[in-house]
Amino acid sequence: MTNETEHIDRYLAGQLTEEERRAFEGRIESDPAFAEEVALQLSVLAAARESVLEETKARFRAMHAERMGGGQGNGKVISFPWVRRAMSVAAVLLVATLGWVFFLRPPSPESLAREYVSREWSRTGVNMGSEQDALTPARELFNGGDLPGAAKYLDSLLEKEPANAEAEKLSGVVSLRLGDHDKALLRFRALAKLPGLYANPGRFLEAVTLMDRNGAGDREKAKEALEQVVREGLGGHEQAEAWLKKF
Repeated sequence: MTNETEHIDRYLAGQLTEEERRAFEGRIESDPAFAEEVALQLSVLAAARESVLEETKARFRAMHAERMGGGQGNGKVISFPWVRRAMSVAAVLLVATLGWVFFLRPPSPESLAREYVSREWSRTGVNMGSEQDALTPARELFNGGDLPGAAKYLDSLLEKEPANAEAEKLSGVVSLRLGDHDKALLRFRALAKLPGLYANPGRFLEAVTLMDRNGAGDREKAKEALEQVVREGLGGHEQAEAWLKKF
C-alpha cells in the first residue's frame, strides 16, 4: 500500500489532524488527479461494503425462508421490489454527488488557500554554517513542528528589528498555520508597507489569509487584494492570476 493510499485511508477513517484534514480537502478540490484517486478508493470501499451487504441479505433470506416454511427451508420468500428500486436510485444519486464533489464543483477560495499553505509552507529553508542568521532558530523551531515556540521567538525578534521583512513574513506564516488569522493579517499588512522590497509578497499573503479565514466579506477583500497583486506585479502575482480565474 502506497503512502498516498494510506493517507486517504486515514482521512476516510477520520484519523487526520484538523490541519491535515483541511489540507487534504483542499487538495481534493484543486488536484483532479488526486480527486480521482480518492474517488477510486471510495468506489472500492463501496464495493466491499456492497459485498458484505449482499452476503447479509442472502443469509437473511435463507433464515426468512426457513421460518416461513416451518423450519423446513421450503417457504416462500416475500419480495420487496421497491426496496431494490430505492437502492438503485440512491446509488445513482451517490455517484452523481461524488462526481459533482470531485470533478465538477469549482474549488472554493478556502480550499485553494489551504492547499497552498500545505504545499508551500510545510517547511522553511535553514541557512547552514557561517550563513546562519537571527532567523535560524525560528526556522528550526518551525521545521521541528514547534509553531508556538517559533511564534514566541519571532515576536521577540520583531520587537528588536521591526523592519525585518523575513521575520515579519515568517511570523505571519506561523500565525496562519496556528489559525491566528488576525495576527497573520497584522504581520502581512505590516510587511506590505515595508519600503524597498522587490516584488513585496505582503499583499498576496494577506489575500491567502483572508481566503483561509473565509469569514463575512473575506472573499471580496481577498479578490481585491489579488487583483492589486496582479495589477502591480507584486510577489505572488502568477498564483494570484491563476486563482482569480477560479473566483
